Amino acid sequence: MVAQTDDTLVWWVEELFADDDAFDRHQRRVSQSLWGRVTAGIERQYSITKDV
Repeated sequence: MVAQTDDTLVWWVEELFADDDAFDRHQRRVSQSLWGRVTAGIERQYSITKDV
């Protein structure tokens, strides 16, 4: 899910990954993409939760 917050410069993004390896692969893939390179200077704050 991607949603804009009340602050037009802040977005809320929720993603679900099968496991830590899937998340790590996603992070590497995004960082190597045009989007990842263009937005590299934008702060990201992660909250990672795991179902047990």
